[in-house]
Amino acid sequence: TWSGTEIVADIPGAKLCEPWIISSPDGSELACLMRANNREFSSMIMFSEDGGVTWSEPLELPETLKGDRHIARYLSDGRILAVFRDVNTTGPTYGHFVGWVGTWDDLKTRSPGQYRLKLMHHFATQGKQLDCGYPGLEVFADGAVLATTYLRYKPQDQCNSVVCARFKRSEIEQGMTAE
Repeated sequence: TWSGTEIVADIPGAKLCEPWIISSPDGSELACLMRANNREFSSMIMFSEDGGVTWSEPLELPETLKGDRHIARYLSDGRILAVFRDVNTTGPTYGHFVGWVGTWDDLKTRSPGQYRLKLMHHFATQGKQLDCGYPGLEVFADGAVLATTYLRYKPQDQCNSVVCARFKRSEIEQGMTAE
């Protein structure tokens, strides 16, 4: 059975949507990353210390996490990898499929994280810059990462394709980008 609907976050005009929840390393807390669909805010985060019964007020995340449809998982070294569509219009990866690497503390303090990487280039046509990024993300026992999304993979493509980037953490540290 399910309980009734309950609003846990509402910022007038922000149109919060597409939540992703990740737990703290010790499992005592949850973080919920959300898209601000009106684009007047950065992405948002809120926290729960009681298994999602109550939540903190949503707060804006840094520009390094400004995106849509975040999916986040822990890497084998304890850091977090979040993948998403970049919607930071002032950055060089606007409209592309990107990753953010940081820690739980980076999320808690809303710090920029350790680094971002461009996972795949989206060859958008005019008006389709944001037509990518319903991601999937898996981290395997051997440390390999598989990030999946849809986008225009080649300049001549007329339609989007479903594409994956598979890499190891060591490749990320060497500045790996998959295009």
